[in-house]
Amino acid sequence: SSLPNDQNTIAGYNKLSPLAQSWNRTQNQDVYLLKADYEANSTNHVTLRYNRQDFTGGNFENGGITNSIEHTGASLVKTDTLAGSLASSVTGNVFNELRGQYAKDSEPGLANSTNPEGIVQQGGQTVLTIGRNSFSPRETTIKRYQAADTATFLFGNHTAKLGFDYNKDDILNFFPGNFFGSYTFTSIAAFNQGIPTRYVQAFPGPGTSGPFTNPDLRDYSAFAADEWRILPNLTLNVGVRYDLQDVHQPNVLNPRGILNLLRPHALDHLRHGDFQQRDQCPDDHVHGKPGPDVSERVRDAADRHLPSEADDLRDGSQLPGAEDHAGERGRRARPDPRHFRVARLPLRARLVPDPFD
Repeated sequence: SSLPNDQNTIAGYNKLSPLAQSWNRTQNQDVYLLKADYEANSTNHVTLRYNRQDFTGGNFENGGITNSIEHTGASLVKTDTLAGSLASSVTGNVFNELRGQYAKDSEPGLANSTNPEGIVQQGGQTVLTIGRNSFSPRETTIKRYQAADTATFLFGNHTAKLGFDYNKDDILNFFPGNFFGSYTFTSIAAFNQGIPTRYVQAFPGPGTSGPFTNPDLRDYSAFAADEWRILPNLTLNVGVRYDLQDVHQPNVLNPRGILNLLRPHALDHLRHGDFQQRDQCPDDHVHGKPGPDVSERVRDAADRHLPSEADDLRDGSQLPGAEDHAGERGRRARPDPRHFRVARLPLRARLVPDPFD
């Protein structure tokens, strides 16, 4: 439709035209891999591996025909991973594997402009959005440290395993949603006059770190298992695993009344059967962005760990003769007269209130 021909509309159109030009989006990635294997002696084998990913998505922060090039920026992914392992044959029936890893994943998003966001409308429709993206620049960086060990013992018809797994995540999250302000103009003429009808700006809450959060995570795991070959065609697998997750809490929690007392400072549970698979119970702590209630998080965690049907395989393995069905929970197994499996996977959780709540 044609625009009004008043002086302010024409002047505003002339200001916006240079910002409404077409722009390109690009994807450039470099990936590197270095690997070394070393036979220290007849009983010890060392493996080292280094991975590097360097991705630049030019103007990937935002897209669409109503977005100016000002309203986007480059999306970056910088990942470095260094991993090593030591496999040892202690004796003829005792083996050990020690693993360690360091990983850093940095994913900043850049802004093409330092101006605040401006949404220009005409006739109830957005004509052009200019200025920086409402949440850019941003950054999420995770530094992960891992140490794990598994010892295997062979005796008679038994194959026993003992092991532990320690993970430490140091997390930096910078998300300044609307911290730089956002203006809405209902017409091109209003934009030219500098008269917005709506203005939004976010501010840090009292005592908070504002757009910076550090939801650091610590995981402690240990397991023991035994594979007992009772008969040539009958094997019994038993095991136990214990996990403890400790999530760093912010100084100020969202105001949820009595539910704050249940906010998990540490979550631990004891499982039977699926002893070698490590569980994740993710939690979000973002100032100014309310998440699900604690009761919902605990219920969701329980749903992830407890099988809803007898043939669900929560460890991701697949029985002989099994096939995948898209959209179904877990994996379903077709009957096979040669194999059967019995698993018991209860969840026992304890919520420890933060002592500063």
